[in-house]
Amino acid sequence: MSSTQNDSFVLPSWVDKVDTTVAGDPSAKDTTANVVSYMIYNGFIGPELCVSPAETNPAIQINTTFQYSNPAAAVEPAMALWDPAFSVDFTNGKVGNFSYAHLFPFGTRKIKWSNSFSATEPVIGNRGPRVSSVDYSSDPMRPQMVYDRNSFTMAIHGPRRSWEGHVAYNDNHVDFETTLAPKASTFKKSSISFADCLFFDEPEDTDDLNTLLGIFTTAGPANIDWTHIWD
Repeated sequence: MSSTQNDSFVLPSWVDKVDTTVAGDPSAKDTTANVVSYMIYNGFIGPELCVSPAETNPAIQINTTFQYSNPAAAVEPAMALWDPAFSVDFTNGKVGNFSYAHLFPFGTRKIKWSNSFSATEPVIGNRGPRVSSVDYSSDPMRPQMVYDRNSFTMAIHGPRRSWEGHVAYNDNHVDFETTLAPKASTFKKSSISFADCLFFDEPEDTDDLNTLLGIFTTAGPANIDWTHIWD
């Protein structure tokens, strides 16, 4: 992730202040596509790094048409800060160009959208399946999770019977996790620690600081404005 002088990771809404790249509500600019496109446009990564060598979804492919200058899709191509034509949306027959899931950069979670040097704050990793419920009633550190076992993400690493993936934390270390709720990532309620499912927004966490990694195709000023996609 690219960062600003105060070590916060860049968000498109912070840099495209005069709408030369994308017009509209500033917070609507903070989609996964725009975040990643900004990084490519400014030389932090290349399009080939955006697709995992272990990718299993045929609708996720390396972008070969990225425009590094004067992108035609920008409001003012000569003043653009990224290529707005870059897409991460692999749903409904479309082709996306990004394999990974990143931290939901909204609300109170924005304090984690930075180089905090915390070894317990996941910020990006292999994407996961749609999780429909997380049950902590038996053991807060061993939740029972209901999720889509037919997801493409179940076959990216290891056997399809379980999710496995690489997860990068805010101290720059990467772990190969073998559960959707790794013990390194937790949240607390009434002084009790709960293992935090990486791809689910637990209602038990009233502070909204639990980890939520995803690919977001729309963004905006309210939680409802954000669209989280799965496969």
